[in-house]
Amino acid sequence: MSEKERGGKRLNRGDDATDTQTGQTIIGDGGVQTGDDGQRKLEGVLRALLNQRRRYTLYFLQENEVSDLDELTKHVAAMEQGADPVAESVQIDQVRTSLVHSDLPKLAENGLVEFDRRSEAVRYSRPPELLDKMLRLCANFDDPAVR
Repeated sequence: MSEKERGGKRLNRGDDATDTQTGQTIIGDGGVQTGDDGQRKLEGVLRALLNQRRRYTLYFLQENEVSDLDELTKHVAAMEQGADPVAESVQIDQVRTSLVHSDLPKLAENGLVEFDRRSEAVRYSRPPELLDKMLRLCANFDDPAVR
């Protein structure tokens, strides 16, 4: 990266500068860090993908786009058990509780799904293109049956 690209400043490794034209932070190693909003979105996607149940939810919705909560719950429970979409009722109840109170709100908060508690409809949002790419990567490491 030239000095001009660095905002006219010579940077040593570890030093940062702000490009006055774009407002981006130029990192001393030559990388560019986008603003706070981009960083928050990336962190939200990464946090969502850390949790296997959330990944299973996203895999299912990526394929189906819209689902009711019951159908989603059965499929996620089956993915967790590595079985057909018939899981034990105790497992289904646990998955449903987790989806309603934790997983779906977290995914919705990060703009990855839309969840209507009243109708129990779950919709795959138009998430960042980055999510689709990252989900494909994650699927390579998850159980092959969920792909």
